[in-house]
Amino acid sequence: MLSASSESEYMKCDACGQERECFVQRKFGNEQALCAYCLSAIYCYL
Repeated sequence: MLSASSESEYMKCDACGQERECFVQRKFGNEQALCAYCLSAIYCYL
């Protein structure tokens, strides 16, 4: 089961701009789509 704070949806990724299945992270009332294909790369730069 996915947690309430992280859902998988098909939408445009904020990072790579590709519309595909992304992980939607909700932090501090904001939503950010993180693509399953570039998620690991995003974490490298956090």
